[in-house]
Amino acid sequence: MVNDDERTDDPAPEEAEEAATAEPHIEPVVRPQRPASRRTIARDDRRRRSARKGSRRRWVIGIGGGSIALMLIAGLFLPSVNLRSTTALDQGDDAPLAGTAVPVQTGGIIDPGASHDAYSTLPPTSGPRYAEPAPWGVHEAQVADETVVRNLEVGAVVFNYNLESEAEVTDLRQLVEALPGYPGCYLMHPYAGVPSGSVTLTAWGWTQQVAGVDRFLIQTFANDHLNDGPQHLDLSCGAPPATPTPELEQATPTADAQQGE
Repeated sequence: MVNDDERTDDPAPEEAEEAATAEPHIEPVVRPQRPASRRTIARDDRRRRSARKGSRRRWVIGIGGGSIALMLIAGLFLPSVNLRSTTALDQGDDAPLAGTAVPVQTGGIIDPGASHDAYSTLPPTSGPRYAEPAPWGVHEAQVADETVVRNLEVGAVVFNYNLESEAEVTDLRQLVEALPGYPGCYLMHPYAGVPSGSVTLTAWGWTQQVAGVDRFLIQTFANDHLNDGPQHLDLSCGAPPATPTPELEQATPTADAQQGE
């Protein structure tokens, strides 16, 4: 006969079977970590340096690309700014000519004192004219319209002035005399029909009124219309060549004079 205590201490058949078939518990083996080799450390260091270089290269390329883009954008907008140059030659061939265009008036060569149709503008820019032009340069008295128109026909730029002071007249004269090619193709004279305190510039089919002695406007008009008449003679508009100033020859003492000394 089996005691109750003995039955209690013995495992049940099912539990005994599970214990027999269970896998034994194995503790993981922790191996000590080996220090990185010099080769590994050098390789990692090269990778870090390469990454930094690549980052700097991308930054520099980005800055350079942005600068180029800004310059291209500026290049698109700058040409639209209307900046006038200080000379007519800097404006380019496509720039508008200075002054106001006037329709060319019909009319040919007439005899001195002959009657003719009234000029469409005063001072005139075209129309009936005498056969002989006025001498080039500065005139103290007003020249006849019919004579001036002949000068215009061969390419003149005429400075018709009605200035209020002698200082302004002197300033205008110095400006005209300093123009390239003077006196050929230039004619300056007082003109009573011009508003007081102004200069009216004329060329064949062109005119421009200037307040006072505006050097920029005067030079621009002269550059744009010089030697541009319908009857081209030459670059000097038919002016005679300048007479060279004779140089004083230095006297050489003779032998007798030297002996006398």
